[in-house]
Amino acid sequence: MKTMVDNEIVLLDKATGMYYGLNETASRMLELTLEHRKRDEIFSIIQEEFDVDMPTIEHDFDALLENLINKGLALESEE
Repeated sequence: MKTMVDNEIVLLDKATGMYYGLNETASRMLELTLEHRKRDEIFSIIQEEFDVDMPTIEHDFDALLENLINKGLALESEE
């Protein structure tokens, strides 16, 4: 379950009752991912909207997905 609070996403793990807050950049990355955008497109949009260098975007995106998968909040895709 997810909801927006001041441009940030808050996720609820229903199994544990734990809440997880994503900062504005991570929230935007997740939104774009849920729109089924391609990885390169997500990176370009984030770079344009947040003025962040590409290596940082790549690292942060991979870390976000890894954390969501490890916490059981997302499933790994074959794509």
